[in-house]
Amino acid sequence: MSDRSTVEIRVVEPEEFITLGVSDYAFGKTPSKPDLDKARERLKYFANSTGLAVFDGRKPQASCAVHAMSENVRGKVFPMAGIGGVGSMPTGRRQGHVRNMIVRSFELMHEKGEPVATLYP
Repeated sequence: MSDRSTVEIRVVEPEEFITLGVSDYAFGKTPSKPDLDKARERLKYFANSTGLAVFDGRKPQASCAVHAMSENVRGKVFPMAGIGGVGSMPTGRRQGHVRNMIVRSFELMHEKGEPVATLYP
């Protein structure tokens, strides 16, 4: 279990996000180091996104991406945040890291005036 004083949730730039390894571990075939060349090719998809990560000390424990999107509700278009790529390292599970990261993402959405959020695959 981690000491709460060493846990930090913060926005990470796309270049840092791709080096964290959380998504690679959570969604990859086998645990491995991130393929940075392949990850850099995907950076274009994060142009309108905010990466969030939970760190316990210097080690990343969880991460997600919040994509700026829009939602059409009965003919009216609203700004929307699509939360995707939510993942956790095994060492960070059952400690509230993902929950706290999602709460922080909601706070950022509120600050940006995005009234709608959806889980984005």
